[in-house]
Amino acid sequence: MKKHFSGSWRRLFLSMAAISILFAAVVLVANGGLFTAAFTAHEKSVLRRAADAAAAVDVNDREAAEEALRALEEGDNVQFNLYDGETLIYASLRQFGPARPGLSGFDLLIRSDDQRQIADLGEDGEGGRYTEVTDGADVTYLVYTRTYDSRIIEVMIPLQIIEAGAGFATRFTLVVMTVALLVVLIVNVWLSLRFTKPITEMNDVARQMTRLDFSRKAEVRGKDELAELAGSLNAMSDSLDAALRELQDKNARLEDEIEEHRRLDEMRSGFVANVSHELKTPLAILQGYAEALEDGADDPAKRERYCRVIREESERMHGLVLRLLELSRYESGAAVQAEPVDLTVCAANVVDRLSPRLEEKKVALTLDLPERLPAEGDPVMLEQAVENYLSNAVSHVPEGGEIRLFTEPYGEKERLCVYNAGSHVAPEDLENVWQSFYRADKSHNRAEGRFGLGLSIVRAILVAHRADFGVYNTEDGVVFWMEIPHAQ
Repeated sequence: MKKHFSGSWRRLFLSMAAISILFAAVVLVANGGLFTAAFTAHEKSVLRRAADAAAAVDVNDREAAEEALRALEEGDNVQFNLYDGETLIYASLRQFGPARPGLSGFDLLIRSDDQRQIADLGEDGEGGRYTEVTDGADVTYLVYTRTYDSRIIEVMIPLQIIEAGAGFATRFTLVVMTVALLVVLIVNVWLSLRFTKPITEMNDVARQMTRLDFSRKAEVRGKDELAELAGSLNAMSDSLDAALRELQDKNARLEDEIEEHRRLDEMRSGFVANVSHELKTPLAILQGYAEALEDGADDPAKRERYCRVIREESERMHGLVLRLLELSRYESGAAVQAEPVDLTVCAANVVDRLSPRLEEKKVALTLDLPERLPAEGDPVMLEQAVENYLSNAVSHVPEGGEIRLFTEPYGEKERLCVYNAGSHVAPEDLENVWQSFYRADKSHNRAEGRFGLGLSIVRAILVAHRADFGVYNTEDGVVFWMEIPHAQ
């Protein structure tokens, strides 16, 4: 609630409160100055009507006249003195001020010059005159005097009654205006909050939008301009949110592309460095032995050994070039000519070709494959992938160890797996073994003729077939797996 008592609320509340207070002050000032005058004017008219009514009374019937005059006195709360010439023929018995010794009622109150103070208030335009008369007891009366033929009628009322009525009315008005002002101020608080709450909420939403937080929305109430503004603000928030998300997605894709280009540049640089390294040693050997032959090796055994080394290194470089060409062909993105393939047959062909190496290391090979393992893809490429997996297993299995080819379910798909006993692949190498020229064991055994390209070729083949692949460690070895590709 506290945040609603801010700038716009304070300005609106103070403006409405100032108008309310000003209105109350004007009413009170006007009441203090005008109500007494209005009440006095009303009493003057009452006196005039009472005088007219008294003039119509037949004083010859004294009992009836007194009854009629007292009825007028009770009805209008006034006093009468009736004179016939200089003779007082009727005087009210009611006294409004302190009793004066020797006087009964208002006898001689007005007519006795030594007992009064008179202030002339002017005529009424009909032959009557208003005066203020103060008696010896300091009681002041408003008196209306008028002559009807030979009869003089004086009608009076104590000014204390007028002043008391005006004072009571002023005090009552003050109480009423105070209560009304408090009610108006409370209503002003409610109205101000009701009016400024949507503005405050929209301001909060706008502030969050400046912090790129578009989760909060302004509440739309009714169909007025504030509701339209809230709807427009929400629409703008949605548009900015969508634009920002699209921009973030594009930035993320751009960052991924930049990262991919950077990775490719690093791979390209590493590829060139590795190729240079792989070619540097055999070229140096070729150069050295060629120079030795040029110098003339007289010993036939030496010439034969030099020629054999030159041939072996040439074959090694030729093998490297063929593998690079093979990798380049698979990575070129050429379309795969898919056809039905039986991976069980492919595995049998690979085992037959690698049997000399298996026998040399006394490997216990197990083919735990179904009689037929159908797949869809390029037969040569898929058989090459199986061969590279199995060749990698032969290279890393210890002498007399076990290699096993088997399948395992993979959700709704199936994997072809190649297990070899031996050392685990380090966790930091699990993602890197697919890179060209990468060797997890960091050994460079030239006698094995390994270049670190076999798994890179597997990756390129399976990516071309849109098949997943991977590696994981077991309790006593490593498993390389490939998803069995089917028709897309």
